[in-house]
Amino acid sequence: MKKNTKRIVISFAALLFLSVPLAAQELNEKQKENIDKISYSYKMVYEMLRDAKKGDRTSQVEVPNWTKFLENDLKEAKTLNIPDDTPVETLYETLTIAELRAKLPELIKEAKEAEYGANKGKYEKVEKVLKLLSGDKHRMYKDDFKDSQLYGANGVRLESPASIKNSSIWCTVSTSGPDYAPRWEVTIYRFSGMKFIRKDSKSGKGRNPPGTAFR
Repeated sequence: MKKNTKRIVISFAALLFLSVPLAAQELNEKQKENIDKISYSYKMVYEMLRDAKKGDRTSQVEVPNWTKFLENDLKEAKTLNIPDDTPVETLYETLTIAELRAKLPELIKEAKEAEYGANKGKYEKVEKVLKLLSGDKHRMYKDDFKDSQLYGANGVRLESPASIKNSSIWCTVSTSGPDYAPRWEVTIYRFSGMKFIRKDSKSGKGRNPPGTAFR
């Protein structure tokens, strides 16, 4: 009888261990580090979406980056074999890995909407420019220059969609070197109509290129 009792006790202990969710069992250091990253990324997304709704431009612009960080952290959790029922503590609520994965698509959608709202004017300008372009100019503007400040002949800023369309050169400006000895560089993209011809570059001392560099 004593032997049977001991066997029953051992079996009960085993069942008790199995009844504890895997999430409550000990995580290794890499897994703990990942949980901390998920917690921080979610906190940032939560706060930025909250502030974006209040009109904070920095939050509107930056929140898509943090939803990407959260997405990558959750992918890492899967790679590290962290159980889906693992709780993640944040300042605002406790969610499991599975619950965070379920929330992620809606968070990404809200982040994109916030960023679009902050940059609506820029996106509308890009759409207007692209409607006027075709061929190489359309492809290059869409892929490479929609976020760039372009200059035309003599360093004139190309601000309007029509000026971007009609200019036979698109120029970008960059600087390099230490503060005490900066150098400017102008990269010139030459077109014949909508067809790209070639790329040239000019450089010189100082921060501001002369108008003659934009030719």
